[in-house]
Amino acid sequence: VPPPNVNPPPQLYAAPMIPPGAAPYVTPVAPPYVLPTAPGAYVTIPASWNDYNAAAIQPAAPVAQPCEAIACQDPPWTHWYFEADLVGFSRDNASRRQSITPSLTTSDLDFGLAAGPYLVLGSFLDPHNQWQLVYFIAPDMSAHEQDRGFGVDANYDSTFQSAEINYLHTWNHWSLLAGFRYLRLDDQFRLHNGSDFDFQTANNLYGGQLGFTYHREWSWILIDLATKIGIYGNSAAQHGTITHFGTLVASGDERPTATSSSFEFDIFLGHRFSPHWMGRIGLMTLGVSDVALAPDINRTREADQPIAVTGLTIGALAQW
Repeated sequence: VPPPNVNPPPQLYAAPMIPPGAAPYVTPVAPPYVLPTAPGAYVTIPASWNDYNAAAIQPAAPVAQPCEAIACQDPPWTHWYFEADLVGFSRDNASRRQSITPSLTTSDLDFGLAAGPYLVLGSFLDPHNQWQLVYFIAPDMSAHEQDRGFGVDANYDSTFQSAEINYLHTWNHWSLLAGFRYLRLDDQFRLHNGSDFDFQTANNLYGGQLGFTYHREWSWILIDLATKIGIYGNSAAQHGTITHFGTLVASGDERPTATSSSFEFDIFLGHRFSPHWMGRIGLMTLGVSDVALAPDINRTREADQPIAVTGLTIGALAQW
């Protein structure tokens, strides 16, 4: 009897042979993506994030800084700076009140504006220490009055100069200032009424000063403040002549001395156009005590009167 038709038993599955020395084949699995701990804190998105091509899981765009414009970043540290301003100067008339005619006195002569330069050159030793040179001149400030009824012509002319060298030490926005300063006031008073009176004085003040400055910048405006107090020795010279129809009638010279003081306050507003340039406008005021004034020669031989000089400024400052 033929044997029944029986299928042969299935063969057991055997793993494929791996050649000797070959690594087992493993299906690659992408590493899990982990969101950054602080989305938006990166300046640029890493290039590897683009490979996922999944906008939904990418971090948000970087958050803009409060101010990215050059004008509102901290100014760069530089070694030198130079400031040049044009100033409209004027001064008061604090001379003793004396009658020239029944309707005209020496106090009636008011000074107008005179244009002059204000220059500053500074050098930083490091971001906290610097040397500074400052010079300005208020030239040819003049006052003029007439009394035609009495044929009187009165002229009062004045020139004021200041030169200083300062050392500044800075903490944050504040700086302490200490330095040496020279002030000079040239005064001339002329009176014509048939006779000619010509009185002149020159004040030379040498001394030290202390003060502080403040500098702060925002996105569209900057502010500078300065206050200075000085003590000086004043060596003055006086010279006066009286002529009558061209003939010298009298003359005299004096050399009064005094201890003088000064107080200065300046405020400037400006805008930084680039890391190396800024424009400024401002107001400066300077008061000086115990100086000799020309109209007082016939009343006193002392240097004992005050003056005040005021200036409106416009200019620019360069840093490099």
